Amino acid sequence: MTIELYSEEYNQQVEIARKSTESRLKRKDINKGISAFNESIRKRNDIVKAKNKAIQKENLRRNVRTRENRIPLRQRSGLTYRDNKRIREINKAVERDNKKRNEGSLELLIAEKTKPYVPPPKFIREFIRKEKEVTDALKARSQTDWLEAMKVIRGNNLRRQIACIIWWDFLSEKQSDKFDPYTYKTISDKITSDEIKRALLAIGYTPAKAENRVVSMNSSYRYIKKADRIKNEQKKETCHST
Repeated sequence: MTIELYSEEYNQQVEIARKSTESRLKRKDINKGISAFNESIRKRNDIVKAKNKAIQKENLRRNVRTRENRIPLRQRSGLTYRDNKRIREINKAVERDNKKRNEGSLELLIAEKTKPYVPPPKFIREFIRKEKEVTDALKARSQTDWLEAMKVIRGNNLRRQIACIIWWDFLSEKQSDKFDPYTYKTISDKITSDEIKRALLAIGYTPAKAENRVVSMNSSYRYIKKADRIKNEQKKETCHST
């Protein structure tokens, strides 16, 4: 079902997209600080890890020496009750020695915890998920699918404009020979932004994608017109100087 331009649902999605962009920019600044903090924590934790490795090695050395001196208790028919009693007494002495050694073991250093990054709000995560689903579906379209979708667009000038947008967004790195008749022709600058938005909605773009596409396209046009104006002024200056 195609969403009508400037309908309540259209405006809601555009507003969520705006909030999503604002939230992303705010979180970018916050997470940048968190990233710098976590990097310092990671460096300190690397030092702690190296020290703990040395501590574990020293504790192992102490305990290994104690275990090697331990006399195992063996119940064999060749040993008398007196022999077994003597072995138990020796083992108890070894256990007491082990306990003292364990009490004297070096304690491991505690690593610091890093701060978690700030996630986007739930409603923005859901919005981003749906936008991604639509984008993936549009990316999966072939030339034929796009040409079929473009049949709802009336007017050759508008159809050429939308074909160029489709080519730039989804077909520039794919086989797109069927779009050559559209992209090789001059585009009219008399097409309004609303006409382009309606056409993009009709072929499957979301309101947020349609709005962003028109904004970026208008920015590009302004840049191109400014560049053309500067070139023309430079040509006039060159002609006057000669």
